[in-house]
This record gives sequence, structure tokens and C-alpha cells, in this order.
Amino acid sequence: MLPEAGTLPEILLDLAVPHEDINDLVALRRTLSADVRATGLLEECAADLVRNIGEVGIEVPLAERVAEAPAALGRYFAVSVFVAALPHNGGLRPLPGTSRGSSSPVILRRSDIGRGVPLLAARPGSRRVPLRGRLVGDVPQLPARTVSFTRTGEEGRRGNGCADAVRWTGMEMKMREGYEGTGPGAITPDGCAVELYSRLPVGDEPEVIAAAVPEGARILELGSGVGRMTHALLERGFTVTAVDESAPMLERVRGARTICSPIEDLDLGETFDVVLLASFLVHAGDVEVRRGLLRTCLRHVAEGGCVLIQREGEDYHDNVPREREDPTGFTVRIASAEPLGDGVNSVRAEYEFPDAVWTHTFRARPLTKEQFEEALAEAGLRVDRYLTEDRIWVRAVAV
Repeated sequence: MLPEAGTLPEILLDLAVPHEDINDLVALRRTLSADVRATGLLEECAADLVRNIGEVGIEVPLAERVAEAPAALGRYFAVSVFVAALPHNGGLRPLPGTSRGSSSPVILRRSDIGRGVPLLAARPGSRRVPLRGRLVGDVPQLPARTVSFTRTGEEGRRGNGCADAVRWTGMEMKMREGYEGTGPGAITPDGCAVELYSRLPVGDEPEVIAAAVPEGARILELGSGVGRMTHALLERGFTVTAVDESAPMLERVRGARTICSPIEDLDLGETFDVVLLASFLVHAGDVEVRRGLLRTCLRHVAEGGCVLIQREGEDYHDNVPREREDPTGFTVRIASAEPLGDGVNSVRAEYEFPDAVWTHTFRARPLTKEQFEEALAEAGLRVDRYLTEDRIWVRAVAV
């Protein structure tokens, strides 16, 4: 059956359902639980979709079933069927030409309802196999009608659908342990507030980056957020692929290819002139997360390319509390950095605007220059040079 109304908006964003339809779908979900006929039909059609996924040329004839659907479902019938199928993805059949054990469920990787974008299904640890999903037929008011899956070898288009490699865990994104955020608007799994980052100005980072890489370079930006740096880099002539684990963040990105995925799990099967790991992400409190981040950097940097990393300042955890008045009219404050043990601190940042206040609590591991370079070496990287006098920005290369 469909996920609860509270979790539905983020799921629909991940599936690239147009914003103008999301409110209607959420409202519809609130009324469906009492409609036995509607819920039964959705479950039946979802089962047909799941049963046939991975079979070449199979069609799920939604057009033949829409006459049975209550009027309330209307043009949202096909979308509702697809979303109702998501919880069943652990039971999908193996793709033709592949094999899998009972402990390796096929996972829905990508879809873009009604826009003819490939749906990817794959076994964990295996090469993804693209399937072309089309919606065709005669269903009144539906731009997309019958679900048809045909095997294709072409590469899937990427855009703001941001459902590529998204994790479905009980149909909701979970907060990372030790991370928390407060304030208006959506909060991401690492505690960042989408509305806050939409307001924050970009600093001199784009100039530092532009001076360190070739003109027109292809950049993989890891942890792009709402695109503060993305947009500045695009304006300077770079081609940017923006990666973030938050779909609401990526919805604010314009002009760049976007991919919604935890960075440490990312494997695009391609390389870039530049891999960018900013926002002090290399200081992740969890050592395994840091290792995963750096492995992702190495995996995606092209031969002769570079990895640009933003470190914390030398006194980031010592000069606390401290605050700064931004010329644009807000105050940012590092209120505390409390030791948690094993070299990890819990840091609390506060952002005060005239009309709103946000807080962000996160875990960070201070790294000396030597510790940082050791972490790079462990991942197969080395410092090429420090780009700024304070050694915050670093250009690294593969060993």
C-alpha cells in the first residue's frame, strides 16, 4: 500500500513528480485509507507491476484497470500504482541474464514518472542494467498510461529527478546519529536546514577552485547542498555534476546534472577532471564514513585529474564560542565543541537572521596536518599542494 502521507512528499520528489502535483497526491493519500475499493485496486496493480519487472517487453495494462478506479484517483492513478509498488521491491525478479541469491534483493534505482526516463534495477554489488519504462495507452487525463518495460543498452538521462541510488529504509530517510537541526523548513539527514542554506551567500571558494583547475573542467561536486557553489562554478564555465543525499536540497540546484545519493555509497562508473569535497566533510566524526568519502573521491577522479578538499581551520575546535556578523545581515555563531571521546567533538552552530533562527549540531573529528595527510594516504591520495595560506583548501592527486 502507499506510504503514509507524512513520508510521501520526499518520496515523490525523489521520483521527479512535478511539485504542483505533490500536494494533491498527499491530500489524496489521506482519504484513500478509508476506500477499500481504491486500496485493493492499487495493491493489485502494484503486484502486477512488481511481478513483471525485469521481464523483457512485459506490459502492465493500467488503461484496462482505470475504469475500475474511483474518480478521486483520476490522473494520479499511474503514479499511485508505481509508489504503491515501492515497498515490494525486495521481491522483484532477477533481471534477464543475471542471478541473485535470496539475500540480494533487486532494488528500484531510478524513475521519472510519465517522462520516459529509464528505471534502473540492480542487485547490490552488481552492474546496473537499465530498463526503459514507458507509460502509454488510452487513460483519460493521463499523459502516461500503461507501464511497459523494454530492455535497452542506452545510458539513462540524468536530471533533477534525484532518485538515483536513493535509500529506501522503511520508506523514509533517517537522521544520521549525532546530527540534528532546528529551524524553519526541511532538515536533511545530517541536520542541515534547506531554507538556511538557500539564504547563505557563497564566499571566495569558487575563486580558489577556479584558480586550481583547468578552464571548462568537468567537476563532480560531492555534498552540493542547494547549489551555492554549483551555480558559481557554472557561471565560470565549468560543467558540474552535483551530488547530495538530500532531495529537497537538490531541488534548489539549477543548470547542473544532479544525483541524490549518500556520498560514501556513490559509484557512477565514470571519472571527472575534478572531484570536489568541500564543507569540511573530510572531518566526519565516523572514521568509516571519512574513508568512504575519500574512496569515492579516488574512484571518480580521472587520470591526471585532482581532488579539491576543504579542511577545517587550525583553531576551529579551540576558539569557541565565537561569532561573525555577515555583511548581508545575519550572525553565525559556533556556540560549542564538546568532546565525545575517541577524538570526536559534537559541534553546535547557530545562525540568526532578523526573521528566523536555525541551529545545526553535528559530529566532527579534528585532524592535524599530519593526520589529514595520513588519511589521504590510506585512501590512495596525496597532497599535491595547499592552495591557501591557512591550508584550508587542498589539491590532492592519486598516488
